[in-house]
Amino acid sequence: MSATLDRYKEELSRLSSEERAELADFLNCSLPTQMDPDVEEVWDTEIERRCQAYDSGQMASEPAEQVLERMRN
Repeated sequence: MSATLDRYKEELSRLSSEERAELADFLNCSLPTQMDPDVEEVWDTEIERRCQAYDSGQMASEPAEQVLERMRN
């Protein structure tokens, strides 16, 4: 790792959690978004499977707020 990167990491570790989360989101969005075609195909298949399961009543849904609250607890 470069000295510059080490220095950035040291300085950025002093940011608040909210600031680090915002920075992480920024960095994540700045990365190339091209997916591996094989991975993309697998995701497309999985999305289709889940949509069919939901449409046929085999998969229930619940509001995101409930899911997030359960995860927090």
